[in-house]
Amino acid sequence: MIPLLFLFSSLRSIESCIPTPSMPMPNLPTCSATCAAGLLPVVPPMLNVNSISGACAVRTLLCIKAAPLPPPPPPVSTITYNGGAGSISAPGAAALTVTCNAAGTAWTYMGIPITWAICT
Repeated sequence: MIPLLFLFSSLRSIESCIPTPSMPMPNLPTCSATCAAGLLPVVPPMLNVNSISGACAVRTLLCIKAAPLPPPPPPVSTITYNGGAGSISAPGAAALTVTCNAAGTAWTYMGIPITWAICT
């Protein structure tokens, strides 16, 4: 009896693993190419560059300040958006890249809808 107990206690448990084919999850679109430009009006001196990246409409808003003569360090350009809720600054030129959301109803930056932007 002792040899049988020893034999049974030394056996490792056997786990059955049956591989099942995985179904790939469809990727939900995170962007669209259908946003209207009027959802984010651009006022001079802001420049607007439109492009398509895959299925996404992308706009890059540029604020470029010219350096006075003689050239000192470049002035700081700032894009302020959503009534002053956020801003982006850089020496010489600032850029804000927005993408059309999946519903095609808003231009977004880091997931935040952008409805207003100015160059200062």
